[in-house]
Amino acid sequence: MGAQDPADDVRRVCAIAEIAVIRVDLNARGDRLTALAHLPKPVDAGAELVEQPVPGAGVEWLAEINRALPIPVIADESPRTPSDVFSVKTTKSGGLRATAAIASIAVVAGIPCHGGTSIESTWGSELFGPLLVREELPATPLRCAGGNLHLPDGPGLGIELDPAAVAAFTRR
Repeated sequence: MGAQDPADDVRRVCAIAEIAVIRVDLNARGDRLTALAHLPKPVDAGAELVEQPVPGAGVEWLAEINRALPIPVIADESPRTPSDVFSVKTTKSGGLRATAAIASIAVVAGIPCHGGTSIESTWGSELFGPLLVREELPATPLRCAGGNLHLPDGPGLGIELDPAAVAAFTRR
């Protein structure tokens, strides 16, 4: 939603909701009044959550929309630092360690945290990007286990590239 006329968007989303579970992501393209006027219809049609209906700086608007709707309203475009805790994405937060710091603050504050990627939204966590990798370039592949991505020790992300794998990949 958010790219076309709100009423048209709502009609399409409600039609899809008749056959599938929906999650509405406006990608920060709306405004407060439009969101308050139009989002109740997808909610009534069965939407599970609404993601970023207004620009990221509109945290007060997000709070108002969240109070108005009976489903979660996730702030995706808003968090940028460890003091901003809503939905966190590694690409927006400055990497895996910064994302972990944000999530730690959320845990201590008792605030539910949504882990995201740049791949479509999923309620809960979206840490499935590493599982889509077809070829490994690190000397020691990243390990996903128990719902966690286990980071290696070392500078930066702690990842050392396998020179032979990099060389093979660059020749293709």
